[in-house]
Amino acid sequence: MGTMNDKTVIITGGGKGGGIGYGISTAFAKEGANLVITGRNKKKLDDGKEELESLYGVKVLALQADGGDEEQVKCVIEKAVKEFGGIHVLINNA
Repeated sequence: MGTMNDKTVIITGGGKGGGIGYGISTAFAKEGANLVITGRNKKKLDDGKEELESLYGVKVLALQADGGDEEQVKCVIEKAVKEFGGIHVLINNA
């Protein structure tokens, strides 16, 4: 049982691509967190979602979004709260 079970983490730039964001996503997945990963590259997000859910059995919401666009940021927050009931951690990696 992980230390982040039933907690929700948003990670900007959290898609699969070999970078810091995916490393952070993996670390939180290992601890059992629900993840919301965002970025501009849909394929990296979808690949990350698939791998994290498969390897760690966590729930991942992958959302294509530009962190510099206020409306898109609001949409990410709304979808995260609707899906998981709240947000506990925000990692601004992008």
